[in-house]
Amino acid sequence: MLNIFKNHKAIFILILAFFILIRLPGLNLPYHQDENTWLRNASTALGQSGHPPLGDMIYWSTAKIFGFNHFHYAPFIFSILNLIILFLFVRYRFGLKEALLAALFFATSFYNVLASIMVDTDGQVLPLFFLLSTFLFYKWQEAAIPNRKIIYGILI
Repeated sequence: MLNIFKNHKAIFILILAFFILIRLPGLNLPYHQDENTWLRNASTALGQSGHPPLGDMIYWSTAKIFGFNHFHYAPFIFSILNLIILFLFVRYRFGLKEALLAALFFATSFYNVLASIMVDTDGQVLPLFFLLSTFLFYKWQEAAIPNRKIIYGILI
């Protein structure tokens, strides 16, 4: 029987390439509605935007690194990290076939495509921390070596 998932790295790279390709046109869209408010908040001094510290740091860093014309890059980068973590987590818990299917569904989900190019990074930052904490929780729960259990516990 031909195993379609034998070269899983190539399949994942194809999914990642597709993931990136369908989002590239959205990176240069003009800002709309309240996205300009996020830009104004990012132009304030660190700690003065009214956002929680992590969100404030993300917006402030995005403005410094990419500039105000490329604010869509931050959620795009977070979305790529989400795809990778989702793939690793599902592969760890359920298997390779399931991980590739989850990555494909995640790559083509309309909400994820939209959230990955919106200036409001909550649509990508919150899932990132959820996926990370869930993955680390299972690693912590299954760790046999006490030192690893401590490390996973701290990372959670």
